[in-house]
Formats: sequence, C-alpha cells, structure tokens
Amino acid sequence: MVNNINNIKNEKILEAAIKLLSVHGTSVPTAKIAQQAAVSNGTLFNYYPTKKALLDSVYLSIKKEVSAHVINQVARETKHIEDLVLYLWQQYISWAMANTLKQQVASLLRGSFAISDEARASVDEIFSFINIKLEEAQNKQIIRDMPTEFLCEIAVAQILATIQHARINNLTQQQLSQLIQQSFEVYWKGIKT
Repeated sequence: MVNNINNIKNEKILEAAIKLLSVHGTSVPTAKIAQQAAVSNGTLFNYYPTKKALLDSVYLSIKKEVSAHVINQVARETKHIEDLVLYLWQQYISWAMANTLKQQVASLLRGSFAISDEARASVDEIFSFINIKLEEAQNKQIIRDMPTEFLCEIAVAQILATIQHARINNLTQQQLSQLIQQSFEVYWKGIKT
C-alpha cells in the first residue's frame, strides 16, 4: 500500500513537472511543481533532493516511454538498416504526435544544461542499439562513414522539423504519412553511400 501511494505521488510530481515545464521552461520553481502535484515542497524534495534530480527523472521517464513505444521486438529483428530507420522514424513521430507535451519537454531538456551528464548517458544507453545498427551499416558501406551520434542528431533535427510542420499545418493522417515518408527519404538520401 505504501509503495502504491509513493508511486502515485511520484507520478503526480512527474506529470505536474511535465505540464509546467512545457509552459514555463526549466526556470519553473519547484514550489510551483509541488503545488500543481498537490504535494508539499518537502514531499517533492523527499523524492527529488535537487531540481536537477527531478528534471533528470522527467527526462528519463519520457525517454523510457519513447523507447517502449519505438524500440520493440520488431525493431530489434528488422534486418535492413533502411527499413529499421524508417520504422523508428515512423514510430517516434507517431508517439510525438500523440504526446505533444512530453515530446516538447523532452526536446527542451535535451537541449538544455538543466539535466545531468548521467541522465544523458542513461538515455544514450537506452538507445545504444541504434548506434550499433548504424555502425554495422557503415562497416557494410551502406551508409556514410561519419560519427553515428552525428547521424542521429541529423535525424532528430529532421524528425522535429517534420513534427513541427505537421502540428502547425494540422495535417490529416494521410498527409502526415506522406510527410513522414518524404522527410525520411530526404534523410536517407543524405546518409546512404
């Protein structure tokens, strides 16, 4: 029972943090997060001794959710790198379109100095299989020989541009599918040998 209550409080804190970070950015006071979560400031700091620890937890929880949606058995068993990258591309955009606030907060935290190097390393570990697959494709001379982290950064930038365009233009599902395919093709043509 106590663990259930603790889990519920923790979820409320994380949900409040996501909501407020999406509006106020990383400068949102922890007192405001505690108030939104309907817990005391002391309770928040019992869960997260520092604001950085809270932001790390927010970032990691979102990235774990993304991983659960995007990287599944199908992704791990896909043989051809082009098919794998397209699948991940489609799945991430699908998740992002359904989880606007979380996607925006993850992007905000990823681009900030508010999260720790340890949180970044944990996220890198969650998605490490992608780098491994890219390195394998480079060894087979399927894609350009450049740092895999850079290839991923290019993909993220293009995916975020796709998401932003889709949201601004309120695309239909058919239009979104077409945009996803087009944005992927532009990326793929740029990295294949």
